[in-house]
Amino acid sequence: MWFGTDQGIAVLENGVFSQYSDKDGLGAGRVGAIAQDSHGTMWFGTESGISRFDGRSFKTYSKADGLPDQFIHFLQFDRSGQLWVGTNKGVSRFDPAYERFRNFSSRDGLLSNVMMEGVCLLDRDGKLWMGTSLGVTRCDPDYQYRAAVPPLTHLGDTLVYDQPVTNARLGELRPVENQLTFTFVVLSSRDESRVRYRYFLEGFDPDWLAPTNLRFAKYTNLPPGWYRFRVQASSDGDLWSQEAASPELHILPFFYQTPLFLGLTVVAGFGLISGVFKWRVLRIRR
Repeated sequence: MWFGTDQGIAVLENGVFSQYSDKDGLGAGRVGAIAQDSHGTMWFGTESGISRFDGRSFKTYSKADGLPDQFIHFLQFDRSGQLWVGTNKGVSRFDPAYERFRNFSSRDGLLSNVMMEGVCLLDRDGKLWMGTSLGVTRCDPDYQYRAAVPPLTHLGDTLVYDQPVTNARLGELRPVENQLTFTFVVLSSRDESRVRYRYFLEGFDPDWLAPTNLRFAKYTNLPPGWYRFRVQASSDGDLWSQEAASPELHILPFFYQTPLFLGLTVVAGFGLISGVFKWRVLRIRR
């Protein structure tokens, strides 16, 4: 049996209580919601996001992962295994398999964006009844909530040490010009507050980074090399826009990082060793 407390979680098993807190990886703050999925995994709503516990360790999802707000009021699984999360800024549907959120607000039909603690019911027909500060909202989880078209993504300025540079300059940056900031925005969206961006710097990042609502990406201390920045936007977390990409950019190496310098160093090293060897031979002959 699981209990949410102001300091974390208490679990009663075989007559013995165990406790978990943020020191164990649980989200910080009071635990106000508890749910269990069909696999037996436990989910907890905290004041800093939702935490998943697989029996061994916790993983917490927060605003950085796509939640509209981190103060959780309720957790409820629907019949397809999607987790519905009530917050102070609307409701979020979380897909545990893909670890992504789809957020809903009063623009989508909620009576209020402020959810009531613990007030969410799944009825016999599979419909969700959610309590808000202005009344109850009924939701059909099986309805396909998808954006008709993804937002159009546009790359803005590229900054070197916070100063804009032209695309022509990006092809030949000096070695010290290795702090870059890429800015981007959507040109049209019904609700820009729900737009999320994902990006990666080709030549540096191994894959797309986690979605964020920030409209810029900053990289520091980039090593010499060739790069291209790519970004996409989505308003629902499912349908992503075509990527916008920067021109190819090149950070030149310092002279001591060039193949020529390395080659000269090797030649000089062999010359020095050869010279020392000959000098030793001459001394021995004398």
